Amino acid sequence: MRFDLHVHVLPSDPALVPVRGHSVLMRIALYRASRAGPSAQDAVADLVAASQVDRAVVLAIDAAHDDDGLPDPSGTRLFVSNDEVADLCARRPRLLFGASVHPYRPDALAELDRVAARGACLVKWIPSAQNIAPDDPRCVPFYERLADLGIPLLSHTGIEHTLRNKSDDLNHPRRLRPALERGVTVIAGHCGTRLYLHERSQFPAWCRLARDFERCYGETGAFGLPMHGGPIAQMVKDDLLRDRVLFGSDFPALVWPTWYADRIGWRRARDLAALPNPFDRMIDLLRTLGLPQTAFTRAGELLRLPRTEVP
Repeated sequence: MRFDLHVHVLPSDPALVPVRGHSVLMRIALYRASRAGPSAQDAVADLVAASQVDRAVVLAIDAAHDDDGLPDPSGTRLFVSNDEVADLCARRPRLLFGASVHPYRPDALAELDRVAARGACLVKWIPSAQNIAPDDPRCVPFYERLADLGIPLLSHTGIEHTLRNKSDDLNHPRRLRPALERGVTVIAGHCGTRLYLHERSQFPAWCRLARDFERCYGETGAFGLPMHGGPIAQMVKDDLLRDRVLFGSDFPALVWPTWYADRIGWRRARDLAALPNPFDRMIDLLRTLGLPQTAFTRAGELLRLPRTEVP
């Protein structure tokens, strides 16, 4: 069974998204969603159903909170509620519920228990967007509850380009050590990779973390974009890293096969670019670049799945 760990949807009413502070990428996504109207979420589910993906984790995004644990509307670039995503996944059988709970919330542990009861298979953070320092001692009780429940943490690593709010240092992989030390399965979104040449990559830091902790994984969100060829090549050649990489598309992130034409050939790149389904385009590109089959299937051993879904 193939899993995609990283699929985004917007709220069913895009008008609920704050109007200020959006990047160009976010503006494009909002425009597309507004044209699709209320059917946008089901359109994503239809794409998954027509693809090679057997199960896709759809991600909620909790609001940004301040240092006192109170909601921060001015800093919130996107809020997709847990209940809206859980409801979507309940009616579309190929979708799995990825929850998001800010650990500074006064009710964080109660909310974590609640989303677990609704079927959450992981918890998603974007630290710089939500104002979360993963190495803050206030996160420790949250990590202990995650470990008790067997729920992995998918946390963005590397520079955040779409939902800019706080410092990107909050996304550094080193900050995830306290979670790993307490037995949480941690999946580093994007493996700390960079998008632009002038940026400093956090990929080496993720590699070190993966070597230090057997529960540390990384996922391939946005690897269809430029500047990811080097990390992919390193993963493919390294036995340990190849064993720790998991597939995530970061849909609706673009997939750009022609960027890799020097590695896979122009004909293959054109064939991949012509694939109409973006999930298939991403899967086939990464397979062509050498990612092993386990990258697409191992999530079944890590996610908190309903008993009927356990492989």
